[in-house]
Amino acid sequence: MAKNEFKPFATGSGANVTTQTDWESLPVLSAGFTSGKASSAQVNKGLRQGTAMAAAAGQFIADKTNEDVKDDGDIAGLSAQLASAIEQAATGRLIGVRTITTSGTYTPTPGTKSIIVEVQGAGGGGGGVGTTNSTSVAVGCGGGSGAYAKSRIANLDSAYTVIIGAGGAGGVNGNGGNGGGTSFGTITAGGGYGGGSGNSAPPIIQNASGIPTATGGNIINLSGNNPSIGMAFSANVIISGGGASSILGAGGSPHGTAGIGREATGYGAGGGGANAYQNSSAQYNGASGSSGVVIVWEYA
Repeated sequence: MAKNEFKPFATGSGANVTTQTDWESLPVLSAGFTSGKASSAQVNKGLRQGTAMAAAAGQFIADKTNEDVKDDGDIAGLSAQLASAIEQAATGRLIGVRTITTSGTYTPTPGTKSIIVEVQGAGGGGGGVGTTNSTSVAVGCGGGSGAYAKSRIANLDSAYTVIIGAGGAGGVNGNGGNGGGTSFGTITAGGGYGGGSGNSAPPIIQNASGIPTATGGNIINLSGNNPSIGMAFSANVIISGGGASSILGAGGSPHGTAGIGREATGYGAGGGGANAYQNSSAQYNGASGSSGVVIVWEYA
């Protein structure tokens, strides 16, 4: 057991100290004794007040750090011990937030006792469209959003492998690419599926091909979202599919004119699909999905 060398003075039963009421009413309380004789009970009271607090602080340091607290005049050492004791006592406080956007290794910040991890899979790309003729139109669907997992980890490893999924590529005269999965150790969140693309006489309906899932989260595991479908009702009424939004990002919005897909923002959202009217000689690409991310909340 750690030893505390700071001891309180005059704390025994029946100690010769003035009462608290008399102490607080002393005329010399603010200025101190200046000349003549001072009552031993009054002096003992002053010594007890100072030494009791020093002893309490010393015991707090010893209990929290498991180190001896020495009365050797080393003020810098005592200050360092006190800071360490306060840090040990302040459990649960937020130390920092780490936003990880590239694959690699996560090592907890010194002093971290537990973490909350958010794992977001990447979004899928929107469908792109090619040229059309006098009887056909082309519509692309938006990409799906990535899955999401959230977990608290109290028994920390020294390091964790992190893989960040890349956003699915926007389709070039075809379907958008699938988003990549994101993982933190054994916690995984799948990437969103790419949006489809269609070129034919209207009506046309295009959608994404699946929904990704998440595993390993002990707080929540959420599947990705489907995008809005791309539709062509007639030669002049077409609506591209909007990308699906994620927990951490907004999907590319749909639009009702010929053109490329609209970009996703944030993390894990699907890119928007493209459109083309009849007799289009232009090729319009779908928008890429946004990449995945890992966010680590570190607590003492």
